[in-house]
Amino acid sequence: TDIIQSYVLSVHGQSHVDSPDSLAANCNSCHGWHDIQPASDPTSKVSRQNVARTCGQCHSDILSEFYESSHGTLAQQGNPDVPVCTDCHGEHKIKSIEDRLSTVSRFQIAETCGRCHEDKEIIRKYNISIGSPSTLYRKSVHGMALLSGKNDQAAACQDCHGHHFILGGEDPRSEVNRLKITGTCGKC
Repeated sequence: TDIIQSYVLSVHGQSHVDSPDSLAANCNSCHGWHDIQPASDPTSKVSRQNVARTCGQCHSDILSEFYESSHGTLAQQGNPDVPVCTDCHGEHKIKSIEDRLSTVSRFQIAETCGRCHEDKEIIRKYNISIGSPSTLYRKSVHGMALLSGKNDQAAACQDCHGHHFILGGEDPRSEVNRLKITGTCGKC
């Protein structure tokens, strides 16, 4: 019951409520029809290693960006630690990015990114240079302005790092690369 209620309130479910002819994802879109397997089964469409491709059936442009990103490159190699679609967006209660309660809204994204980027084991294992970016962000001028409600447009994670095409700062294509950072900051 909770899963169905969550789905109905999601961006996909609301699309069907608003328009019965909607082509938004429904149960079968993600789980399949007669070949439904539990998420723990590697052949399941919703297993960690397959979920990006499943979401990419409808969001192919985003899948391409993700696969070129630091996270997506590792995901394609079968790395179990990298985030996939459901880690950031959720499973059944996916909300629009404009919804303040969405896990990927500018008001929640630091917490979402922080689940991995504040994890000491992940930081150590992958030699991540900044060990507490979400904590530091919340104490920054941008984080305090956004989270206090003083400036709903203050920079959040995705404004500098991007949404799906996220690259490390050492990559020359990254928006936070030292040669591009002035342009990134200059957008605001």
